[in-house]
Amino acid sequence: MDRIRELRAFLAIVDLGSMAAAASALQLTPSAMSKLVKRIEESAGVRLINRTTRRSTLTSEGEVYYEHARSIVDALDALDADLLSRSGQPRGLLRISCGNAFGIHTLAGLLPEFADRYPDLRVDLSLTDRVVDLVQERFDVAVRVGKLASSSLIQSKIGEMRRTICASPGYLKAAGVPRTPDDLGQHRIIALTAISDFDHWPFANGKGGVRRLAIKPMLVSDTAEAVLQLGLAGGGIFRLGDNITGPHIAAGRLVPLLEDVHLSDTVPISIVFPPGLQQSPRVRALVDFLVEKLTVTRAAPQFGK
Repeated sequence: MDRIRELRAFLAIVDLGSMAAAASALQLTPSAMSKLVKRIEESAGVRLINRTTRRSTLTSEGEVYYEHARSIVDALDALDADLLSRSGQPRGLLRISCGNAFGIHTLAGLLPEFADRYPDLRVDLSLTDRVVDLVQERFDVAVRVGKLASSSLIQSKIGEMRRTICASPGYLKAAGVPRTPDDLGQHRIIALTAISDFDHWPFANGKGGVRRLAIKPMLVSDTAEAVLQLGLAGGGIFRLGDNITGPHIAAGRLVPLLEDVHLSDTVPISIVFPPGLQQSPRVRALVDFLVEKLTVTRAAPQFGK
């Protein structure tokens, strides 16, 4: 194995958290990975990794080695990307962070086509509702839903979604269909606490304004997936993004409610990335792809020349 491949293997151990995970990702046997690490440490003359059965951590010397190895490999990748960008074919590893709900219900379903379009590009998708530090945690991009806080990251709006009030046919058959917003007080409400207005739903007030109706949910969860499953099981009336509810409404598993008075607020979908990756063909490919797939009603983000 040449030196650059050894560096990539070392970086994989650190980035993925264990030798076993790195061996699997690189299609090496655990014994081959162990021998590789031993060879790297013998070459460096110091111990670089503290190894346990579950996780690998860096020694202080390993931290220094990692930073230099990362700089070398990133520089080579940038060189390759710059040359390949002339032919429009990005390659290498693209690490994406995304929230659970949007990742499960939208992004994961789009990535196979993205992979077909860019066969030389490997994708690592990490789903978490935590706002990750892209630089410290070594992500290339994050796809985020909702209003973004100010930061030094480059932010590009790539789409939007709307929230829908709905319930299962079974629930409505048993509890009745609400005809006005005030009827919701007679129903069991399921709410997603991860959004700020989970207990105040917006409706038209009949005078051209907005009435934010106070809701008293009986079932709550901090994940959209749990709210969806509660709703599909007949747990009550709920409000989620149309990227989640849309397929179930189309299939007849959910029924939209109060469409004539519910003010379905628009929620932005954005992609963010560090300024240093503004020219990256990998990032540019993902941005252009998502803008295309998430219904383009605006110009694609402009990258620096």
